[in-house]
Amino acid sequence: MKLDFTRIPQNSRTIIIERFNDQAENLCTLLKGQDSDDALIVVDEKLCVKSFEEFKTKFRPTVYEVFTKDETGNLKVTYSLEMCDGANPISLCEHEFYKAVHDIAVEKSASNTDNNNIDYTKLYEALNPKLIYKRARRRRDDVRQFITNALEEQEKGNPDGVKKWMLMAKQTHEAVKEEYSGSALRLLPLVVRDTELLLESKGISGDNKNNNSEETTSEALPCSVKWDSDGNLITVPREAIKKESLTLEDKRNKVLQITQKNWESTADAINNQHEGSVDKNLFLSVYSEQKNTALSTLTTEELKERKKIYGDMYVSAQQSFCNAVGYLVQKVASMEQFFIHASDDDGIVESGVIIANCSVSDIIENERYVKNFLKNAKNSEKDRIWLAVLPATVDKDKKWVESSTTSDVDFDLYNMDIFSINEPESNEGIETVTIADINNISSLLAESGILSFFNFNACEATSFKTFGANPDIIREYNKETSAIKRPDATVLAYPNFTIIPKNQRKVEMVNGNKLFTPAIYIDSAYVAAGIVVSTQNMKIQKKKYGKKVMDGRPFMRFDLEEEKSSQAFIARFNPESRLNMDKDFATLIRGKNGNAFCFRSDSLEKNAFVFTARTMNTKPVYWFMTQQYFTFLLERTYTIGGLTSDKAKQFSNAVSNIVSNETDDTIVNQLLRSGEKFYYNDETKSFSLKFNGIDEQLDFVISVVDD
Repeated sequence: MKLDFTRIPQNSRTIIIERFNDQAENLCTLLKGQDSDDALIVVDEKLCVKSFEEFKTKFRPTVYEVFTKDETGNLKVTYSLEMCDGANPISLCEHEFYKAVHDIAVEKSASNTDNNNIDYTKLYEALNPKLIYKRARRRRDDVRQFITNALEEQEKGNPDGVKKWMLMAKQTHEAVKEEYSGSALRLLPLVVRDTELLLESKGISGDNKNNNSEETTSEALPCSVKWDSDGNLITVPREAIKKESLTLEDKRNKVLQITQKNWESTADAINNQHEGSVDKNLFLSVYSEQKNTALSTLTTEELKERKKIYGDMYVSAQQSFCNAVGYLVQKVASMEQFFIHASDDDGIVESGVIIANCSVSDIIENERYVKNFLKNAKNSEKDRIWLAVLPATVDKDKKWVESSTTSDVDFDLYNMDIFSINEPESNEGIETVTIADINNISSLLAESGILSFFNFNACEATSFKTFGANPDIIREYNKETSAIKRPDATVLAYPNFTIIPKNQRKVEMVNGNKLFTPAIYIDSAYVAAGIVVSTQNMKIQKKKYGKKVMDGRPFMRFDLEEEKSSQAFIARFNPESRLNMDKDFATLIRGKNGNAFCFRSDSLEKNAFVFTARTMNTKPVYWFMTQQYFTFLLERTYTIGGLTSDKAKQFSNAVSNIVSNETDDTIVNQLLRSGEKFYYNDETKSFSLKFNGIDEQLDFVISVVDD
């Protein structure tokens, strides 16, 4: 017989079980009341994404801003991951802090140095009022230039050119409207800086305590400066504007009129959508250069008091925000790394990724619906799910580690309490996931042939910084995970990656205040699963291996531990320190008992690379994936109840013939390698796989009906 591999399209569809926004669609709610076929359609339509940009658009990770007053009537702002009445939603990915995390991660991925040499000024730039104000002014200048270009195109009689530049101006206005809609506090850094500029115009700068309160004015002089023949810097009256320049001045006035009108419309649109989101005078003083009359009437002392009040409020609000969002920022940043590793050059994961947007407890509580959905997805070539990423786990029975919000003390390398986490200031919406939970959910997924990836809580204790410092850490991992029921279908990934380490969290702010951001790490399970997804993509594999890829064949047997494979699919992330394992430590991880998807770094490689790619039963990832592929191929080759012993033998013989005839081991996607065996045992009614280099053979039972 001839096997038809086209019946089983190459597919690495992944389900990610994590809650990102409790107001967005989620798997468990969608499945209730749905017929089997309808459930597949609805999940594909509402929960499946193919890029990180689509993920942000569809699930819009959100933080909720809540205003309250204390007993003295002072305004207080807090942030939560859960929606409540009166809360203002803030799009996380549009916030300066997340953008800084993203930029630092991008820089790290392109760097060949460790964290000590990474520039963390982007973190400061993202939160400092002066630089936020500068970015706002830059937007204003961009719009002014776009309008100028549009007027020039109009003079040339080029309507397409006018449309192009006006569209760019409109897009900038929309971005500004998006930024300030929903939260009046988004204007706070501009309030602080605008006040500082007025103080500076009066000869008072910074936080100098010796400045007297006498009001002085400093007006721009109509002159230029130059050096005279004696080496002195002198002022020279500016020449009168020549008559021929009036046309240019007219154009500038027209540009100013257009931009002022458009910025006024933007301010009105923001306030119409969310009443009181912006102070219009302040907004226009920044974006359209209209004088802020409200501020100009204040005395120096009043301006100082204003700067103090709003500066302290801004720092306090940002600190509250940072304390609340650390968990969500880390999860979204990990999601972005998944897509970075799983995507092709266009940023697309062709097979799609299902974002469950619910917790492990939700899955377990709705097990009946989820199990039925997974069963139906398994019977569909298009919808079948091969991989899963589970939330990070901790041991809730261990005591909370003392909160270190403002601590810069280095982590104790020999602290074995590595499975606990710092208690967040607000843990609303954050679920503690234990090994028992991972055990339940991975067992459920394994029933449908899904390989699950997870890691222990991503923090300094589980990062490259401490990993390898003490072999007992590996033994502790093994001890904690010994209860996993389906070790063949479960992958533990380590160590975790670092974006912002603990010693880089301090940001100098206004009024002498300091802001401490959360340390941010990347869950290694997202990176590991992303790499496995990319190995299953024909387009990606062809680019990496050229003519050594066979069309129409799966990559299930792909071995990431081989040196060539590891180099081709190196992690696109720079670890925070070089991990040059000694021989004994490497043997402990990579020996016959090695049971994790482990990353390694050394002085020879720019980024981390795959050291081992194994499930928790110590077998390579391809052990489980190849079994699932053959099972699926058998089910698709024969109708239900149509697989007899004779046909089973014919199938195994057909596989054996392919293996024996294709002996070129340089082909990256052979069905099996030369010398490996797949055969049917008539007595046990089971199939067996024997891989090179692994003593134990893999036996699996499939429904066989005798004639």
